[in-house]
Amino acid sequence: MSQATATIAGRIDVAVAPSEREIEQWVVGRVDALLEEEGAVTNAQKPLAAYGLDSVDTAGLLSDLEDWLGVALPTELVWEWVSPRELATRVAAHLHGE
Repeated sequence: MSQATATIAGRIDVAVAPSEREIEQWVVGRVDALLEEEGAVTNAQKPLAAYGLDSVDTAGLLSDLEDWLGVALPTELVWEWVSPRELATRVAAHLHGE
């Protein structure tokens, strides 16, 4: 069973949940893909909006992240000027029930 599909009661099993760093790497890779440019994200602390992503893009990013993890995530995780690193931190905290 993959990390992204092992769930308990609709929540990913924290024993196999991706780490914050793995989530950040996934987010960076997905943003690169959205921008159609490998290496486009040069600073994981730079807000997603600074890379040209709008609310539609970030909603799609969150949906893709939910698909990867196999769990529903609250939309407020991508509100404001969230960066790939901050998004990874918020998602990891959510997965661990914090």
